[in-house]
Order: sequence, then structure tokens, then C-alpha cells
Amino acid sequence: MNNRDNQRNLLIVNSRDKTDGTTSNFKYSLGDVSLDINSIALKQASVPHLYTNISENNNDLVLEMGTEFNLTSSAELNYKINGITSYVPIPNGIYTLNSLIDTLNSNQTFGEWNYDGLIGRVEFTNTSAGVNINGIDFLVGGSPAIMNILGFSLPVNCATGVGSNIVATNPPTYLENNVFNIEITPGQYTSTTLLTEVMTQLNLFFTSTATGTLVDDKVVITNTTDTWLFRKSNIADILGYEVNEMIFQGVQTAQGVPDLFGTRFLYISSRVLSNGYNALQKGGDKTSILGCLPVCSTYGNIDKWSQDYLVKKDYPSPINVNSLDIQILDDTGKVVDLQGTDIVLIFECWCNTKL
Repeated sequence: MNNRDNQRNLLIVNSRDKTDGTTSNFKYSLGDVSLDINSIALKQASVPHLYTNISENNNDLVLEMGTEFNLTSSAELNYKINGITSYVPIPNGIYTLNSLIDTLNSNQTFGEWNYDGLIGRVEFTNTSAGVNINGIDFLVGGSPAIMNILGFSLPVNCATGVGSNIVATNPPTYLENNVFNIEITPGQYTSTTLLTEVMTQLNLFFTSTATGTLVDDKVVITNTTDTWLFRKSNIADILGYEVNEMIFQGVQTAQGVPDLFGTRFLYISSRVLSNGYNALQKGGDKTSILGCLPVCSTYGNIDKWSQDYLVKKDYPSPINVNSLDIQILDDTGKVVDLQGTDIVLIFECWCNTKL
């Protein structure tokens, strides 16, 4: 192509002039004009910093309450079916009632254990059609006796027939672990205000009032009556907890300091101008990224970015553009909430004609 035919033009996109959508996810029309674009580059961007560090994209907190116990050596659950004595192996390790039941169910095929929270008892149901008239006999044996931990008095028999079941006479030695999914109210937080909000939510589930403090800049949550921990969740990460290192206890100290910086980068995305996908993010998610805007401002200000040395997106053949899409994404690939404030993007595009 003759360079004189490849003319450089500016394309100025202001979300105020959008035809549909929000200021961070909108459609934009060129009206009566269509451009045959050979290449494009994001030259400048101006985006208000009114997206909060806690948003609907990262406000989940997962709490687990209960108890755990340590099997220091392999245990077994002894049983007899059709005159043959065998056992369900239980590897040594740390267990909750939930994980013990899951292990029992995954290590055999003749029945199913579950905990009935309404009556506070563990139940066993025969699921095998191959059990003879004597049913399933659970025997005294194993150290510790797993059926005793579940609340059954040994020996005990479950009658033959699919669907036959037995209910433990006693509550299990260890409480069922309950998992609660909590949503923290979106907003712009400091470490102190976020911890205050988190404690308000946690105390809705704890049986007595727990306290949260910052000690040497690390979060310390103290609960005098419950044993608990966080499961993997965004707010747990933000508070500085390495959840894979937590154990069930009343006092939980974060391994790291709170991270309230929020989004580090904004991504300018457009399926039309990227001509499909051209970037990969976490987990191999495909996205259409035209530029990255580092977040250097504080909340309430404006992030301005300018590129002196343009990085062009070249198309295999000219694309005809009359309308386009724009999304402003955070560094997890989710659309940010700009609370209705407008953005301005300036592109340089190389076309067959001069405007």
C-alpha cells in the first residue's frame, strides 16, 4: 500500500456521547461516517478514579465454623457383608466431620453417610443391591473406632435392601462444619474501616461477640467461643490471610498485611477495534485489549495516560468501522463501576482516506 494512501487520523471517544450502556461499558457510533482502518493505537486515556477498592467484583468472604481432629495414624471402619469382614480405610490427617464423611463416601461403594442437621445425627443408607439377607454389620474395631466418632454404638446392623438406613443414637463427637458466604458492602475502605465492616458481618454468625484489631499492621480476629477459619475468598486475601495455612481456632492472625490498593491496572477493551481476541488473562480467559492504564491516582482523582511511542494494532486487511464497543476492565477482567463519570479515549488510526 502506498504510504500516502495510509493516512493518520485521530479518533476521539468520549463516553458522554455513547449510544447505549454505562460509562465503563458502552456502544459508540460514528454517525454517518465509516472508516476503513488499517491500523490503530491507543494514544491517550483519561479515566476518573471513582471505582472503589471493594466492589461487587471482589466483596466475597467465606467463613467456615466447626471443629477438626487429627488422625495421627491410619484408621479403619470395620464391617461385614455376605460373611466377609473388611474395612474402609481412613488415611491419617486433619479432618472435620464434613471431610470425614466425604472420605468414607469416596472410599467405598456399598453405602452413603450424611449428617442430618435437623436432628443432629449422622445417618447411613445402604446403596448396594448386592448385600445379602443379613445386611451390613458394622463391627467393633479400628483405632479410633470411626463409627463411634460418628455417634453409632457398635456393633450395629443396617438391613438389606437399597434404601435401608440406620441413624446414630448419639450426636457425632465433632460438630458439623458450617460454611457461610458473606458479601461485604462495596465501598472505598481503609484497613480500619474494612475490618470494622468485616467484624459486623462475622458477628452475625459467631455465637459471641468477636473483636478485630490491627497488631503490627496485621489483622487479628479474636473469638472466645467458636472455632473457625476463612476459606479462599477475595476479602480474606485482602485482609492478608493465607487461608491454606489457617487452622480452626478462636484467635486468627493474618499472615500478611491488608492490601487495600485495589485495582493496579485498567484495561481498555474493544471487540470491534481489536478485531476479535488478542490477549490472555488469568486462567487463559481471552480478552480484547487495546491498552493498559496504570492506576497511579488516589480515589476521587483522574488517571491520565499518554503513549509517546505508539504500539499499533495492524489488521490483516482493512476493517470497516461505523460503531464500536468500549469496556473499562479491572485487573481481574471485570467491568469497573465509574459511578456514571465519563472517560475520554484518543486513538490514532491509519486509514485509506484523510478525514
